[in-house]
Amino acid sequence: MLTQRCPTARYGREGIMQQLLETAKLTRGKSQPCSVCTRQAPAALVSVMAFRWSIILVALIARQADVLGKSFNSFAGPWIGYVDRFYLCEEPNHPLPWRWHLRGTHFNPQKPTELQLLTGNMTFEKEPLDDSTWIKVLMAVWTNNQWKENSFIFHFKDKGCTAIKENMAGFYEIFFKKTETQGACIIKPGVYEVNNAPINWNNPNVPVMMYGRYRQKLFAGKKDKVNQCLVAELRAIPKLAYSQGP
Repeated sequence: MLTQRCPTARYGREGIMQQLLETAKLTRGKSQPCSVCTRQAPAALVSVMAFRWSIILVALIARQADVLGKSFNSFAGPWIGYVDRFYLCEEPNHPLPWRWHLRGTHFNPQKPTELQLLTGNMTFEKEPLDDSTWIKVLMAVWTNNQWKENSFIFHFKDKGCTAIKENMAGFYEIFFKKTETQGACIIKPGVYEVNNAPINWNNPNVPVMMYGRYRQKLFAGKKDKVNQCLVAELRAIPKLAYSQGP
């Protein structure tokens, strides 16, 4: 797997998150795995390998606790995703051909299993987003009252359409499923609209997540050309902390 050099070593909560992402095996099906920013850990931290498996074990135990109607308090585990803000990161007066204008409903702690509703549109001009598209995601983590930039980096050198379909399944479902082309993954030029559409943000390839706030910058394009710069500020909320039982 291709890796990118990290500017600094991250062995705290973020280091554990990196281990969780590796455990989840974020891949693109039959295509090559995405590049994830990694750094070799010193020998003293080999124990993190064992710890990541303990996280999974704790999550399984927590699932039993949830059946019994008990809360589970941790900093990582099964999660519910909610997006607080959507916006663009393109340069002023230089609009890119692939854009979004979206808003979502707020998280309701009284109805934690209720899906977020999404309203707005995605616009694709000039050329389609297909599997000749590359995607790069820069993820910042909110910590100590500020964003820690580039905490995680994901780079899909190609198969961009398939990457969206497999890792943002809920998003693909409500926007592009109805117009997909059989036998090929391609999002054709046009305006795709939704109105109060329920969306599940969870990624089936990442069943375990560190809880908290994230900011994702999503770049995509073809060859050396950038066609989009989108930003989503989101939260990963504990799923097992909410019991549906009495």
